[in-house]
Amino acid sequence: MKFIFLFITIINSAWAISDISECLHPGRSIGTNYERPADIILLVPGTGTRGTILTLGHFGNLGGYFEQIENLFYDNNIEFVTVPADPKGNSSVEERAMKLRKWIRRFGLEGRQVLLIGHSLGGLVARVAARDLTLRGFISGVVTMSSPNQGDYLIDWLKEDVARNKIIHNIATAAGFEVHKKKFLFQMAVDYAANYNLLIDQSNLLPPIYSVVTYQTPKQLTSSFLPFAFTDKIMKQTMSEYNEPGGEWKGLTDGFVPAYTQVWGECIGMFNANHATSLGKTISRKTLKEVENSWIKLIQKLIDKKLLAISNQKNNFQVDARRIRPGVYKGVGEFNSDKSMEEILNIINNYEEFCQYSYCNYHTPNLAKMKVFKTSNPNVLYTWSKIDNVTTSSYYSKVNVTNLPSEIIINSRMVTKREAKILKRKYGLSHMPIMDTTEVNWKLKQLSNKTYAKLSLKATTTSFILDSMPSQIIMNMKKTISSVINNIKR
Repeated sequence: MKFIFLFITIINSAWAISDISECLHPGRSIGTNYERPADIILLVPGTGTRGTILTLGHFGNLGGYFEQIENLFYDNNIEFVTVPADPKGNSSVEERAMKLRKWIRRFGLEGRQVLLIGHSLGGLVARVAARDLTLRGFISGVVTMSSPNQGDYLIDWLKEDVARNKIIHNIATAAGFEVHKKKFLFQMAVDYAANYNLLIDQSNLLPPIYSVVTYQTPKQLTSSFLPFAFTDKIMKQTMSEYNEPGGEWKGLTDGFVPAYTQVWGECIGMFNANHATSLGKTISRKTLKEVENSWIKLIQKLIDKKLLAISNQKNNFQVDARRIRPGVYKGVGEFNSDKSMEEILNIINNYEEFCQYSYCNYHTPNLAKMKVFKTSNPNVLYTWSKIDNVTTSSYYSKVNVTNLPSEIIINSRMVTKREAKILKRKYGLSHMPIMDTTEVNWKLKQLSNKTYAKLSLKATTTSFILDSMPSQIIMNMKKTISSVINNIKR
């Protein structure tokens, strides 16, 4: 289904993203720049997100919401974390902002400075999170992209039409988009935003807020993704009813949000892209390359504005992950550390400490909770992990530590079904894994004045659906290995 959807959204390269152009209207300055650039980006996903996955109701998913941008950041040594939404994707703007604040506070207390980049609804979430003055000094800035900052006329139309037309409501529900459960949906309506905006971004104590506008002409929308051409017409009709022509924006939209309502704070650029291609959601390699170039230029703008600082030093460790055959995935990472083997072993076996306050995701993607159960044998323990993404899963693992004179080997494997039944009775926690098997192996070797460490991951699945998303599994493996290694090297 993912392939089918991408097939019908193939982007004609003539209508791909061009360079970042100047905004038709500059907007107005909001907030104060603290002149302390961020060293990490928090990516905030928008509508259609379950966990960090972009879904289409019952009709499959498009992989990671920021998957293409994450790959770009990873390749360019830009440190980032994608903040997951709730597993069902129904939470309100405030609920999502509350979760985002926890991430900001965690990094801030570690001495880090963050830059928030929110796409679509994620822009609103980032703005609301940033108004918490207790986080002052932790955030270098907020960037919204394709965000309905001043509301979305498509939502107004949907709100009015759904109320009087049960057919549309039933179609949406059958497709897996249960309108009545989406707490955030009508928060994007124009009338709601007008009142909402009076409550936020009014203080100079807040970090600076910038917007990036995405747009396409009706002809471009027709060529890039036909459904966006229909929603574009609906928005124009609704805007006309509201007597809102969009001024210098000439009624342009990105197929989901009108261009002029995306502006909030200073507008720092325009992408000639629809709502999806701004994220790189295309199978056209040429278009994806142009998307990546535009994002890199955007990052350079943010660096020039002293909102972001990127280390010129590449990671001094190697990471690789791949699908070696259908249903089998392997990943590996190697590095040298100034820490002793015992110090590294202590960090590896104490993830429960890092998972307080639901911050496990910082260390391993989508990890929500972790428990460690020690046994009478000091070299054997069990762990329980809970993963929040499209679905919530959990599993037990058995960890064996082998101490040799100059080497430590750690093996962690998901337990068998029989072992899981015994552990469930003993600890009362569920065992509902997504993958059929997972195995993690560490090899620590003492050198003259350093410790050599090698981390290997292996996962298998017999699920056709999971195996149809190899790029997402591979990327998660790479992020997991990189996050764990960075945490040890920190």
